[in-house]
Amino acid sequence: MKNKFPLNFHLVFERDLPENSFLVNGIEHDVPCVFQIWE
Repeated sequence: MKNKFPLNFHLVFERDLPENSFLVNGIEHDVPCVFQIWE
């Protein structure tokens, strides 16, 4: 992702989401995902 932001942006927070963080029609799904905050 770093090459998709302007060069003056920097990553301030990153957290891997736990397994089964997503619900679709009431069914848990394990999707590898990272939550990031950039500024």
